[in-house]
Amino acid sequence: MGAAPVPFTLFSTSSSIAPAAGVLLRAGFALTRAITIEGGGGFSQPSLTAHVSQDAEQAAAMDASERLQQFVIDAGVVWHLPVHVGSRTRLFAAGGGGYLRQLHRERTLVETGRVYYAGAGVDVWLRGGHGPSKSLGIRSDARINWRRNGIEFEQKTRAFPTLSVLLVLGL
Repeated sequence: MGAAPVPFTLFSTSSSIAPAAGVLLRAGFALTRAITIEGGGGFSQPSLTAHVSQDAEQAAAMDASERLQQFVIDAGVVWHLPVHVGSRTRLFAAGGGGYLRQLHRERTLVETGRVYYAGAGVDVWLRGGHGPSKSLGIRSDARINWRRNGIEFEQKTRAFPTLSVLLVLGL
């Protein structure tokens, strides 16, 4: 047996996926005044960036980026809390999960995964909000999401926050 070779680093990399604004569409069905089941879909285009440095041939550090296409389809439950903050405002808690699909390399490579979420928010009704009348309102919520699989640098569950503002139409 000979001597072990000296460790050699050709170059180092670090990668990240940047936050991105997206489009979200949701539909729900009220089971009771307090419980709604809902589903939805979202689309965003975050950037995936790899930073290459410490090249053994002394090349300058560089970043390589690409824009991903990310789709999420999910379903969940919304619980409207029995707390009144005025006649037109309702607080809620929500949770659910769904399917993640990410396309990269000019849409030639597909990665899939799962997303789970829990959060809370507020519905503010501008018109209606009670009974069978047509309603119009604004929803804002904050969620913590857990993503499993998809484009990963390490095989682990990732947590990330989301904030959303939605126009709500009640039919």
